[in-house]
Amino acid sequence: MSLANRPPVHESLLDLNVSLVIDDELRREIRYQLEEYWKFERRDLTFRRNTKLSWLDSGYMITLDQATPDPNHAQLRRLYNKATALYIAPLGQKYVSLPYIVFGCIYKDWFLHYNNEPDFEFGRFFATPVHVTSNGPQAAAEIVQAHKILCDQASKFLEEQDRAQSLSPGSQLTSKTHKLLPLVRAVILIYDEEDESIEEDENGCVSLDEYSQVQSVLMIRTGDEAHLSAPITFEHIKEQAFELKRSDCQGMDVVRVSLATAFQFITTLQQKEDTAMPSIMINMIDRSLCPADYPVDYQDLSLSADVWAEKMLQHADKLGFETVFPVKDALVRALAARRGDDSQKLRSIHFTQYWK
Repeated sequence: MSLANRPPVHESLLDLNVSLVIDDELRREIRYQLEEYWKFERRDLTFRRNTKLSWLDSGYMITLDQATPDPNHAQLRRLYNKATALYIAPLGQKYVSLPYIVFGCIYKDWFLHYNNEPDFEFGRFFATPVHVTSNGPQAAAEIVQAHKILCDQASKFLEEQDRAQSLSPGSQLTSKTHKLLPLVRAVILIYDEEDESIEEDENGCVSLDEYSQVQSVLMIRTGDEAHLSAPITFEHIKEQAFELKRSDCQGMDVVRVSLATAFQFITTLQQKEDTAMPSIMINMIDRSLCPADYPVDYQDLSLSADVWAEKMLQHADKLGFETVFPVKDALVRALAARRGDDSQKLRSIHFTQYWK
């Protein structure tokens, strides 16, 4: 492409005193920034927001307010593609939801465990939270029974969606993308006490790593391990267990361990299950997390970073780089990177400035 045919960038775009010319090198830099944004939008904006809402807003959680669960379909969906469920007990009616810091520990550990590249497609995550009200099941055995009912309901609902898909293709929920993982049937966690021993440091911050080591959860085998590749045992972690502090666990295989120990135990098991029985969902992309094909054809979402970036550049060639906002922003970041200025670098907002 000759200099005369290269699309110019209006000087008002960047408050520059001279107009820019998009040569091949700068175009490659813009493309790279667009591809990075595609990844950032999915993981650090949309998935992050959706996960935070599902854990911190009780309206999004499965709620147990009676012995026999009666969740709606939207709540049942939250059991799919999870390794376990975390039941939030009433704690003597002191709290109505999970303390924010517990979610922070789990979220941080999950990303670190997978070297910042976890599989988060179709709502996949470490666990789903379940809020137990004062009217819901209280004894450990009752919670286990309620969990089994929930799993059966979720399995039945998915089968119904598969049948509906065969009759009328187009359903967004099928076993091609969603699965009730065998491990979620086999092991659950119960959060029934809050540790308050961790103090702030001199900067007013609380260490998530330290909190995860002292905050305890009950980890319970439900007895439903028929679909696992191998049986589960707690024997090798019992030496790490805390005092049980409950009298309603007779005859159950249950340990009280740190949140960190429970996370590591369950995540390692899930990785073994993934290896033994590879999912059909590998390399499938969740369209709901993708950026739109701005500014036209919102339904035709691009399912790869490079294709989306090329489409954005094509839009910019036709409509102008100042009009196509993803390209405009990518140009700003590309030029800043050239100057060694990282102030425009994509960064997710911290959940809170008081954690480290």
